[in-house]
Amino acid sequence: MSEILLEIAVCIFVSLLIMIMHELPKSIVYKIVCKGNGCSKIGSHSIFEVWRYIDPVGIILSVTCYAPVSKPHMFRIREKNTNIILGITGFAVNIFLFTVSVIILRYGYGGESGIF
Repeated sequence: MSEILLEIAVCIFVSLLIMIMHELPKSIVYKIVCKGNGCSKIGSHSIFEVWRYIDPVGIILSVTCYAPVSKPHMFRIREKNTNIILGITGFAVNIFLFTVSVIILRYGYGGESGIF
């Protein structure tokens, strides 16, 4: 029973971490691009309010399906170039997270040998 609870806690923690690691760089890039373009209103929220990036449904899916899913952060951006930059940033972060997880699984972690 304690192993199941530990597994659930780890799934919740990792899904929270992945959601934040995916959305935070996009928010930082959005602020930088908007400041460079001279946007009058960048946003009223701080990018470091990380609880805004957390999706409760994504946490439930992470625990039940082992697949962390987060809601898309809805930006109403009219500039096509900014949308492309944000899309590339989100995709690059996902590829980075995937690569790091494969490396960890391949070469082992915590003194255990890898599964590949």
